[in-house]
Amino acid sequence: MSAPYVALVLMIKVEHHPAYILHHRDYTDSRILIELFTREHGRFTAALRMPKRKSPGVVRPQAFTPFVINFSGKSGLKNLTHYEQVSPQLLAKGVKLFCGLYVNELLQRLLATDDANINLFDAYGLCLSRLALAESGEEDIALRQFEFHLIEELGYAVNFTEDVVGKPIVDGSKIHYRYDHGFRPVVVEATTPAAQSDIFTASEIVLIGNQSWSSPPTRAAAKRLARIALANLLGGKPLQSRELFR
Repeated sequence: MSAPYVALVLMIKVEHHPAYILHHRDYTDSRILIELFTREHGRFTAALRMPKRKSPGVVRPQAFTPFVINFSGKSGLKNLTHYEQVSPQLLAKGVKLFCGLYVNELLQRLLATDDANINLFDAYGLCLSRLALAESGEEDIALRQFEFHLIEELGYAVNFTEDVVGKPIVDGSKIHYRYDHGFRPVVVEATTPAAQSDIFTASEIVLIGNQSWSSPPTRAAAKRLARIALANLLGGKPLQSRELFR
């Protein structure tokens, strides 16, 4: 009779590792749960023991702030043993804060746990920096850049240069987009706004692909395109952070 199978779960201990906080919530009287996004260990949840609440100067670590952390544990819940803030919080209030909450919710919803993606981690940090420096009314540019990068990293990259049969996308035509097919020429013009929501001009797609953001109509088209692509990945479940923009 063969011996019973025993899963081997290794304890890990990591020190001085780059990280951002996506979310935190109460766990017990003395601990909170923090959802972390780290450079080489991906997204995971860790418990952090907090000083007594009556202790003066006790502040929870905040999102949109670069940290280096120490953590340990097995698969599943880990323990955050130390954190050190690297630089000031990048997003603190207003539209920029709302944009950051939206980006964080995307990562929480779409990233598997314990699945490292260094390129996406670096893109997230760049997105926060772009949001922090964005002129009022231009925060959406940083969001679109990050959204399309995220979609690509998840394996659903938008091909901005060719349609589904390999023909170049060139100015002067209208094209229809589906997340599972890509772009195809419009044969019959849609007659209702709902049916037109996934139709774009070829020039819009070329400009988005070239990241030419000077035109408000191009940015509006990019938002519409990103929403179509993300809707499939989100499984049709709405994002709570979008309500902040209403």
